[in-house]
Amino acid sequence: MEKLKILISGASSGIGKAVAQQLAGAGHEVWAGLRNLETKFSEPSVKPVLLDVTSPQSISNCLNLIGGEIDVLINNAGIAVGGPLESIGLENFKK
Repeated sequence: MEKLKILISGASSGIGKAVAQQLAGAGHEVWAGLRNLETKFSEPSVKPVLLDVTSPQSISNCLNLIGGEIDVLINNAGIAVGGPLESIGLENFKK
């Protein structure tokens, strides 16, 4: 099996965290994109990295820290906003 360099956004909980741990356990180099570094992983080889996908500077800093190209990007970051579509507003969609 080829070892892949993987970046997962939104990896502080739920599906993102579970996928990060599973892929790291399978031997891949996994970078877990987090908005704060307090998240703990049961798989010690997961590499936490600060990443706010709404900030171009944060994205750039993250990629510089990782050291260049990645093989796989899993875009998992997101927030839930409730309510009727017409009342949510454009700014919430940009988040």
